[in-house]
This record gives sequence, C-alpha cells and structure tokens, in this order.
Amino acid sequence: MKEITPSKGYMLDMTVYTCTVTSDTTEEAKVTEIPGNDPVTLILLKRDSETGTAQRGLKLSGAEYTVKYYDLDSETDPAASGKTPVRTWIFKTDAKGHILLDDDHLVSGDAFYYSDDKPVFPLGTITIQETKAPKGYVKDTTVYVANTVRKSNTSVVTSNLPNTETRNSGEDIVRGDLKFYKIDAATRKSISGIPFKITAQSTGESHVMVSDKNGLVSTAASDVPHTQNTNKGRSSEDGIWFGSSKPDNSKGALFYDNYTVEEQPCAGNYGKDLVSFEVTIEKNNQTVEYGSVNNLNILIHTTARDGATSTKTVAAEKNAAVIDTVAYENLTVGRTYVLKGRLMDQSTGKELKVGGKTVTAEESFTPKSTNGTVKMTFTLDASGLEGKTLVVFEDLYWNGIKIADHEDIEDDDQAVFVPSVKTTATDSETKDHTGVAEGKATIVDKVVYTGLTPGKTYHLKGVVMDKETGEPLVQNGKEITAEMDFAPGKSNGTVELKVSFDASLLAGKTAVMFETVTYQGRNVALHTDITDEDQTVHYPEIHTTAEDSATGDAQAVVSEETTIVDTVAYHNLIPGETYVLKGSLMDKSTKKVISVDGLELTAEKTFIPEQADGSTDLIFTFPAETLQGTTTVVFEKLYNAEINVVSHEDFEDKGQTIYIPSVKTTAKDRDTQSRSGSVKKSAVVEDIVNYTNLIVGREYTVKGVLMN
Repeated sequence: MKEITPSKGYMLDMTVYTCTVTSDTTEEAKVTEIPGNDPVTLILLKRDSETGTAQRGLKLSGAEYTVKYYDLDSETDPAASGKTPVRTWIFKTDAKGHILLDDDHLVSGDAFYYSDDKPVFPLGTITIQETKAPKGYVKDTTVYVANTVRKSNTSVVTSNLPNTETRNSGEDIVRGDLKFYKIDAATRKSISGIPFKITAQSTGESHVMVSDKNGLVSTAASDVPHTQNTNKGRSSEDGIWFGSSKPDNSKGALFYDNYTVEEQPCAGNYGKDLVSFEVTIEKNNQTVEYGSVNNLNILIHTTARDGATSTKTVAAEKNAAVIDTVAYENLTVGRTYVLKGRLMDQSTGKELKVGGKTVTAEESFTPKSTNGTVKMTFTLDASGLEGKTLVVFEDLYWNGIKIADHEDIEDDDQAVFVPSVKTTATDSETKDHTGVAEGKATIVDKVVYTGLTPGKTYHLKGVVMDKETGEPLVQNGKEITAEMDFAPGKSNGTVELKVSFDASLLAGKTAVMFETVTYQGRNVALHTDITDEDQTVHYPEIHTTAEDSATGDAQAVVSEETTIVDTVAYHNLIPGETYVLKGSLMDKSTKKVISVDGLELTAEKTFIPEQADGSTDLIFTFPAETLQGTTTVVFEKLYNAEINVVSHEDFEDKGQTIYIPSVKTTAKDRDTQSRSGSVKKSAVVEDIVNYTNLIVGREYTVKGVLMN
C-alpha cells in the first residue's frame, strides 16, 4: 500500500506498507498520518523602533507574545471571523529580543506539535500578538498572521513570521515630557533665562533647558520643537531630545526613565538656593506637570573670633586659630552643602599668604532646618602678622556649584585683628631718648596698640632691659618692671606706662623697654626688639681729664692767663642730638666754686656728637696769681634739652684735679742767720723755699734772683 493523495493538512506518505492477509481473516494495516509541518526555529525578532537595539538602560527581553494555531488557511486573523484556535501558547523574548519555538521561551500554553522530537507548526494559520511589553516600551498592537503551507508533497514552509530584519516586532519606547515654571519665591514673579540640567538616571545622559520669558521650562515639542537647535541648551528657543535616535516632534522628548532636574547657576539666580527635584516618565505621551519651582534668597553672615579667647584679637603666635561662625538662612533641609573659607589681608584686599600658602578651611554639612549655623576653624602661624586685620571670606557650594558668598573686606563682624604694640620710651624729664642718670628717674613708655577688642580688660607689663647684655636690668635683686590693666574703648589706641628707678646705677647703660600685653593670662601682643631705637633710653656717662695747657698735666702754671683744658670723654650719647657741657673749677678745700674778682670760674660748650662715644674739651682761662696753693677740681654737668642728664663731680677724682703751686721763701744771712747781712766779699744768702701743691716724685728746678 502506498499513499497517492495526502489528507488535507498532512504530508504525502511515501512509505510502502505491506500486509499479509490469510484465509478467513481481516487484517488491519495501521499507518501514521504525518501532519504537514515546518520545524521553525526563530518565531519572532523584536527590535527598538527608534534604534533597532535596546536603548541604554532598557531591555528587549521579557516581552510576552500570544501565539495561536488554526488548522485552516487564512490570510487574515481567523479570530476576527469568530474562529477558535486549536492550540495557544504564550512565549517571552530573550536578551536578544528573540522568541524561539522551544521550552526555554515558552511561558505557558498547550502541548507542542512534534516531528522527530522537535516542536513544529502544522499546516495552517499562525497568529502572533504582543500581550506584555518590556519595561519602558509601548506594547506592539499588531497581530502578525503567518501561514504554514505545503509547497510540494514533501515540502512545507511558514511565511510572514516577524523574524527578519525587514519584518519584525518594532517596539516604541515610552516617551513623555516635563513642564514647570520658574518663580522667585521672594517676589512671586517668573524668572527667565534660568538653565536647568535634566539628567536620565539610568543612562547619565543630560541636556539643558532654559526658562522662557514666562518662566516656563518645557520639553514638549508643542512649546519648543525637538528639532529646533536640538540640545544646544543656550536659550529658551533650543529644543531637547533624549536617546540616540533622530528627534521626532510627534513624540515626547524624554524616554522612559527617572530624571534628576537641577537648576544651574547663573547671574539671574546667584545667591538663591538652587532647586533640585526628580520626575519619572513612565507613561507614553504623558506630560508631567510639575507646577512652579520656587527658591529663596540664601543669606549667610559670619562672625569671626579668636579660637582661644573668643575675642576679636588673635595672638601673633605660631599655633593661632580663627573660628568663624557662619549663620545661614533659607537652605534646603537634608541637602549637603560645602562651605569654603579663606583668610584675606584687609590692607591689601588679597588672600593672606603664610609660608607662601593661602589659609583656608572647608566644612561639609547637612542642615536639619532651613536656618542654622556652621563653625569653620582656620589654623595658621600668626607670628609675624602683627598689626594685620584678617577678614574671613566664605563661599557656599552645592553639588560643586557656588551658590552664595559673604565677601566684604570692610565687615568688622567677619574680621579679626592680630594686635601689635609699638612703644616710644622717653625720659620723663628730657621728654627724649636721653635719660637722666641722676637720682630717681622715670621712663614714660607710650604704648601704641592695634587690634585689641574694645571693652575687654588687658594687662600691660613693661620690663627695662639692658641693651648690652640683652637681660633685664636688676636693682636690689629685682627686675625693673611696671604693670597696669586697661580696657580699650577702641581696637586701636595708646596707653602710657611709667617705670621709676634709681638712675644713678644706669650711667653709661642703654635701657630698652620690652612690653607684653596679655588677656586672661595669655600673651596677645608684645614688643621685644632690643634694637628698636623708639623704645630705647640712653643714659649718658662722662669722665674728665683736666690738664694745664702749658705743662700738659695736672700741674698748673701760675700766670696772668693760666689755661686749664678739661677733656670730657662721653659715652652713650645720641648722635645728632644737641648737648651742652658746663664746667666749674671747684676749690677742693672749701668745696665751692672758685671766684676771681667776683666771677666764678666756669666754662660752657654746646656740641652735637656724630657718634655715641667721643670726647670734647672745656677751656678755663684765668689769672692764677691769686690762686697759688689752691687745689682745684673740675666739675662737669651734661645737659640735654636744658635738663642736666649726667654730672661728674668727684673731689677725689685725680683725673679732674689741677694743682696750682705756691712758693714762699725765708731769706737769711748764713753768717748771722738773720736778716742782717754780713758785709764782706763772700757773703752768702740762704733762701728757704716753702712750696705747696707740687706733684710728688716729679723733678723741679728752683731758680732764685737777688733783687735790689
């Protein structure tokens, strides 16, 4: 037996069957009817209708298609004419967007038709329709009709399956739009020209939209066509489009995704807290109406203080600290901000440089309320910054964007002062830097301070230093000091400190005033420059050497014009100052000034020293006949500004002593030993010479003349 004509829907069976029929029996020959079938492998090929492949962040897998089999031939969907499918299956796409006729892609449904243990489609009509779209795509509503037909008795094909590059199930991505209005919260007016960056969270793709004259920001093509200056982001006339496909004004600009919208800084919104929000595009052709976007003016104000004392005064020390308390208003709760501060030099208006580097601080914070404070700490080496005013500049950032600042170089609240003291020490008598090395002296130290905090009580201490040794001057085993408390009314001012002592111990010394200002026991300013002439007082010293101009020593010549030259060696004078040297010839025996004809023997000389140490001469000229036998001592006084600053008056000082000699003779005749002479050829007169005020050990010659 051999089949000549196949049954409808079945293949021609080419097999020859044999059967043996015996007497009186009926034999049944059973043959298998093989349906006509096509061993289809790829049923469906799914593609993104815009790009062909799944757009970034989306997938073509997971789409579900219902496949129905009808045992009839039809060019259209049999269900439309009320036909009932013989079998129904639900398949899902894989990662490539493919559906294969196998168990791996089957979700549910009837049993497969098999041929040689492989699933097949029998002869008939197949319909394929998407019943569940992948996330982010719009469901394809097309009903694809395919036919499995016999091309010959032994050949079957299935045509019109959506499984080729030219015929496939195209998937439209979900697209929508966003609209909102930019409003100034303070004025309730719309703001134009404000840029907003829109970023797709899954892909990172971002573009900028700009608010128009009404404050509108819209991605819809009805407001601004997507194809107009696409993604330029420079003005409100520039369109926007997300994805790699060509802009299509019939679709929404934003594909299915979560979007972050961030206001960008510009001149129109500087000083305001920039808005940030999120929207989701999840429905096709949906326009998300976000309403109005408002932001408030950010206010920040800073108050700078010293880190140790909480005053406006920062000590000029290596480990100084400035704490700036930044008060803010109208920040967004829960948002992370960054404050960046730097110290400025008020005198230059430029950033303060310490060791060649700017002094900065940075603090990240997340406000729990719209208004609050943040503390910033600046550490620096303030030594060497005496007298400077430091001003804190603060910048507020969000997402790396500077949104506000407080930068006022004249704002006292955000300023601190590194105090300085500069002193001018003078003698209370001379009112100058030449001290009186006589009796009790007083140094008046005028202390000029800057950068102190008004109303605070400071302690000022002065120490008298010996310039030569660099150590404090000591009297009676104690340092010479003075102290006082003062509370400045202004940050800059002056105060006087007076220190008194026995100046006779300072002759020839140079005193330098060292000043220290403390607050709560902590040094805040000092002036300790041993070389500073302004804080120096010079105590002169003089020594004299008196000589007769004729003998060149202390032995005077008795004549009508005896001249005494007193060489005064001075020490520690101030070059360029005018000094007056006054001398007197004193009678050592009476301790009084010697007078001749009613006039005291004195001399005076005005001079201006070129150097601190030197000498000058005082000249005394007088008739010495009446002063024979007198021992005179030269006394000197040195004056500055008509004040006697130092004296040299020592009756026992041999260097300033002059001896005026005297001789008195008693003549006798040798023979008579009386004043009656012997008249003879060889008479001898013996003259006994009594002398006074000669210099011991010196050789003298006595010459006598007999006068008639």
